Amino acid sequence: MERFTSAIRKAVQDGNFFAALFVSLAMPDICGALEAPQSRVGDRYNAWFQRYLRAKYDPTSHLEFLSATMPHAVSMLPPEAIAEMQAPFDKTLSFSADDCYTCRCKCLHQGILEKSGKEKFVFITPLPNGAILHRNLRNGKLVLQIDVFAEDVCLAVEDWQNSIRSDAVISARMNELMTFTEWFNL
Repeated sequence: MERFTSAIRKAVQDGNFFAALFVSLAMPDICGALEAPQSRVGDRYNAWFQRYLRAKYDPTSHLEFLSATMPHAVSMLPPEAIAEMQAPFDKTLSFSADDCYTCRCKCLHQGILEKSGKEKFVFITPLPNGAILHRNLRNGKLVLQIDVFAEDVCLAVEDWQNSIRSDAVISARMNELMTFTEWFNL
C-alpha cells in the first residue's frame, strides 16, 4: 500500500493535484476491494470511509471531531468542556461517505466535480506559506484543501493496513495489486 500513499504524497509535493486527488479518491475502493471483493463497490467504499475517515469528515459531535484530529487536546479539556463538545457537529461542515463516493464517481469517471451547481463542496489547492483553509465554508460550499484531504486519506490507509496486518487472505490479495516493471527488467 505504501506505493499508493507514496504516489499521493509525491503528487502533492510536485503540485500534481489531479493525480493526488484521483488516487486519494480511489483508495477506499482499493482497500475496500481487498477486504470485501464480493461486496458492491459503493457499499464497500462507504463502509471503508465510515471506518477510517468519518470521524474527521462527518463526525457526530465536536468531541468526536477533536478526538480524530487532535487527540492530545482532548486530554487537556476540563469535564465541562467535554460535556459541551458532545453537541452535534454542524452538518454544513460534513463531507460524508456518500459525498466522497459521489465525488469519486464524478471525478474518476467523468472528469467533473461540479455540473449542476448544487454540489456542496469544492477542492482547492494548498495555500501559500502552509496556511490551511480546509473544512471551512465559502459561498455556502465546504472547502476541502487537496493536500490536507490527500494526507488524511494516506493516514487512513496506513491505519487500515495496521488493522488488517494479520489477515493472511487480505495480505495475499494485497500482493496481487499492480506494480510497474522497469523497462530494463523485461
